Parts: sequence; structure tokens; C-alpha cells
Amino acid sequence: MIYAPLNYWRHVKITDRCTRQDFARALKYLADVHFPEKTIVLVMDNLNTHKLSTLYDTFEAEKTSRLARRFEVHYTPKHGSWPQHGRN
Repeated sequence: MIYAPLNYWRHVKITDRCTRQDFARALKYLADVHFPEKTIVLVMDNLNTHKLSTLYDTFEAEKTSRLARRFEVHYTPKHGSWPQHGRN
């Protein structure tokens, strides 16, 4: 699932598996179709397929360089804790 909360927009894509190539195609779709000419801030979990290096495995070098420069990546903490509301 991809979403832009400040734009009130989301997109869900269902694939048979969650591969590196599926992720790379989703990034390309996001950059080329929905946010062309903009820098995109990605907030991602630490799933092994969620790396910009997947672009290099999927697309040719020229396209990869163009795409990779468009993203600013922030990963969620690996061992972060969630707020414990109402618990003492």
C-alpha cells in the first residue's frame, strides 16, 4: 500500500508475492505516474525487499539513477516501541 496522507490519496496493489521487483515497479509507478517531477519522502519498514537497491536489480542503470534521486528514505526503527496509552 502506498499513501500520501497530506494529499488524501492512497493506492493498493495486490501481487502474487512480495518480491524486490514488485517493490521496484511500485516505486517507479509512484514516481512516474502520481508524483512526477517531485522529491518523494518514503517512510518504510525494514522489510528486506524495501530498499532502493531493488531499483538496480530491476531497471537499467540510466532509469535507476533517475528514480533513485527522486526518493528521500526514512526507515522506521527496528526495535522501536509503540506508545502504551492507558497502561501503567
